Amino acid sequence: MKRGQRERILAAAAELLAERGIARIGRREVATATDLPARTVSEIGPTRSDLLRVVVESLPFPPISEALQQQAQQPSVPAMQALLTAAREVLGSPAAAWDTREIQALALARYDPALGAVVQHRLDQRRAALTEVVRQLRGSGAVDDTIDDDAAALHLLAVGLGLSVIAGASTDWNAPSGWTGLSARLLESLAAVELPTAAPAAAVSTWRARV
Repeated sequence: MKRGQRERILAAAAELLAERGIARIGRREVATATDLPARTVSEIGPTRSDLLRVVVESLPFPPISEALQQQAQQPSVPAMQALLTAAREVLGSPAAAWDTREIQALALARYDPALGAVVQHRLDQRRAALTEVVRQLRGSGAVDDTIDDDAAALHLLAVGLGLSVIAGASTDWNAPSGWTGLSARLLESLAAVELPTAAPAAAVSTWRARV
């Protein structure tokens, strides 16, 4: 393969996958976009799934995921602030959390072991970062001892992914104005809060009907 051809093929495949989706592009479409023979494209990805795999392998993480990974490595703000910022931004711009090509790869990962390995590696990086941010939250005394760090991280990962998928599939998607407040309350549910015990009711001898 001549120098520069691989980059041209990857760039064209990435753009086509983002614009049309894997169901509507293959080697011929990429070949047409790059003005290269289909057999040259096949050297990079002989199947649609292969093209998707090499594209996803080269994708940078979206801004929200990148910010959380940086927070995990070098905390710059309180963990709760980092998570609330991510929650607000993912609703306003779901693609800032999950690239549409990565979502396509997630959907197909179980049917292609090579693609699945790439997806799993990226998921592991995301989950490890979230787990570390949850640990930061725990360090500030904001996580209940009964809550597992890995489970909390998985929950946060699943919520962000779910929102991104729904936003991309819905034709009338509107970001609920109360989302940030709801996110804050859900994050507060991780906190170690001791619920007050209700005092026993005084004994009475008269029956009353409640309406």
